[in-house]
Amino acid sequence: MLPTFTPVTREDINQVQKLAAIIWNEYYIDIISQDQIVYMLEKMYSCETIIHELDSHYYWFLIKIADTPAGFLSYHKEVSDRIKLDKIYLLKEYRKQGTGNVAIAFVKGAASGLGAHTIYLQVNKKNTQAIEAYQKAGFTIKTDSVTDIGNGFVMDDYIMELNIPFIFD
Repeated sequence: MLPTFTPVTREDINQVQKLAAIIWNEYYIDIISQDQIVYMLEKMYSCETIIHELDSHYYWFLIKIADTPAGFLSYHKEVSDRIKLDKIYLLKEYRKQGTGNVAIAFVKGAASGLGAHTIYLQVNKKNTQAIEAYQKAGFTIKTDSVTDIGNGFVMDDYIMELNIPFIFD
């Protein structure tokens, strides 16, 4: 069954937070410390942060399979011709089934609709599964980035990009 993408509302924030906690604690425990997971969840998924993003032209979607929440994604248009894919997360049971590819296709369509020609994202350098999945989807590593996120933690990431072909009407 193909996933659907439902815009996140304020009423969905608790659902996003629950999904994030499950996904981050099952997935990132071998990549970053538990302390950093807790810190990043509190920082990135607080009600205030999500409300601010919803009010600031960030696009958040619940990813559902047969009306069951399977994950979520968010992106925003950062500059005139680029979209930043901020988040794309799936519960374990929905990975490696093509759901991520459909989600990326969804973001590509949204990016085209917003007049963007490039999608970029940050991915932890140790997140080899995601890096391989993004490369299969056409993303390439452009550079790396180490960002101090506070509390003694850093994000040690690759910046990956996907060019979207310009389509004439």
